[in-house]
Amino acid sequence: MDAPGAADGTDVEIATDVESSGGQQAARRTVIARLLVGVAVTPAVLAWVTLASEQVAWALARRGMLPERLEGLTAARGIHELAMFVSFVLVIPLTVLAAFVVARRRRRRWPVAAITCVVVVALVMALSGPLPGWREEFEIRRPAYEEAVTDVRARSGSWDGVRLRPEHQHLTAGGRVYVLGDHVFFPLWTAVPDDAGGLFHSPQESPEGMDMRGMRCVDPVRLDGEWWACGMADVVTEEG
Repeated sequence: MDAPGAADGTDVEIATDVESSGGQQAARRTVIARLLVGVAVTPAVLAWVTLASEQVAWALARRGMLPERLEGLTAARGIHELAMFVSFVLVIPLTVLAAFVVARRRRRRWPVAAITCVVVVALVMALSGPLPGWREEFEIRRPAYEEAVTDVRARSGSWDGVRLRPEHQHLTAGGRVYVLGDHVFFPLWTAVPDDAGGLFHSPQESPEGMDMRGMRCVDPVRLDGEWWACGMADVVTEEG
């Protein structure tokens, strides 16, 4: 028969083990809860950042603060375009899920969820400025256009145009330009199966009558020096 003192010691050990086990379980639940918050919030934040990337890039480019190697962010192309599409489809469900998971850590869940959504949307809207028109795009990207002209004139093209180098592919719709004698055509829009409109670099004469993927250039407008616009509905001249 065990002595009373030994029984008391055993009870204390059992109580200590139970308390320690309970503390470990609580710590484990806290870690899991934090992981869930991270897993839910991170994709939502990335989706919003992706959607806002073009606007933020333009805001930096307008101020001359966008590094040249990141200029491609001002136009959704390739992987960036795919990421923008996926983010557009998933951003609302991800935001709602993230808000709900965050709200579960509070007693009043839905008010917190609603406030979280509003705050996220407000922050994105505050960072997202209006996208520029094509004329402002040309002015900001002009150094890149000048580099591209020098590059493509040094290379021979084919009937389907000259493929721009990766760092210049955001300058046109499709990443190609067309060398037509002394003229270099940068299509800013294209139609299916043919027709296009955009910018011409024409050092010798007006690009009047030049072929734009099936459509003739009519009434081109000089933008500045050797640069012309043709087939652009909202052309603004230097004087106008």
